[in-house]
Amino acid sequence: MVWCGWITIAANQMLDYSQIRALLALEEEGTFEGAARSLRVTAFAITQRIKLLEKSLGVRLVERKPTRTSDAGKVLCEHAREVLALETEVLSQHNLAVVERKSDPQVLKIALNDESLSGWFGRVLKDQPKRDNGFRFDVTLTNCDRSTDLMQSGDVVAVT
Repeated sequence: MVWCGWITIAANQMLDYSQIRALLALEEEGTFEGAARSLRVTAFAITQRIKLLEKSLGVRLVERKPTRTSDAGKVLCEHAREVLALETEVLSQHNLAVVERKSDPQVLKIALNDESLSGWFGRVLKDQPKRDNGFRFDVTLTNCDRSTDLMQSGDVVAVT
């Protein structure tokens, strides 16, 4: 276990760079929209990355109103800056370069009814593998009554 302020990280747990960069961008820019612009992603992607990071660490990293990093978020940002600086130093000392690769797809959890799945959204899902847009859908098939509950609980981000 590694203890970093209020955050305990299991030795076998790796922090996700896209999530860390989202947190750093949010701290630097001060808004989700600003962080999104600086990383060239959507504000939704920033929100989801930070939520996943908070969930994996079990601590709130961002205060939402007003938007700012929490004390734990500040500790993690400082740690991340040190790690990134060390990484840059090691790579440059050994004339190494990191090959840019596309990040893992952003997972969008949605709830669909039978009619949407067999109709318009079914065509979207069918064409999705042809697109290289960085998104993947996690679909829950449900009825209208349950879809509202899923949306309110935060289990999905969209319903039809």
